[in-house]
Amino acid sequence: DIVYTDKEDLFLFNFFDTEGMNIKKGPINEILDGDLNTFVVRYKDYIDDANSKINARIAGFSNIKMRFWQDYAYSELYLDGVSKSKTLKAVADFYNIPKERVLVFGDAPNDVEMLQDFPNSFFMCNGIDGLKHNAKYVTEFDNDHDGVAHELIKFFKLK
Repeated sequence: DIVYTDKEDLFLFNFFDTEGMNIKKGPINEILDGDLNTFVVRYKDYIDDANSKINARIAGFSNIKMRFWQDYAYSELYLDGVSKSKTLKAVADFYNIPKERVLVFGDAPNDVEMLQDFPNSFFMCNGIDGLKHNAKYVTEFDNDHDGVAHELIKFFKLK
């Protein structure tokens, strides 16, 4: 519900739905006033050395992990144990919904755990190469062509 940014990033602001979010802009060390679940870093240029330096800095923190986005211009620092899969499991347990009645869709490394944990998992056909083996199904259409909607229609017609 809060986004902290040191400068405007059109890719991120188009990627994340920021409507209704509290966006704080300025030097991070001056505006950050709370704990974070995720910290996204954008590199001016992809540099292996920069990733190595970040990994070395976080190595001493067992609860912080790092993953890279598809184009490697961004990496994401996140708290270990905080994931889509764990959240969906908690919600399903709360409402007594069996895992077999939950459908999940993913296309990136942050979706792998969820795709593996739920039997009705769908990988978006335009997702990151090399990850589709983590899902039971692969969508026929991509994110930009109503891939989720098409698969939901097919799935429920079959059921």
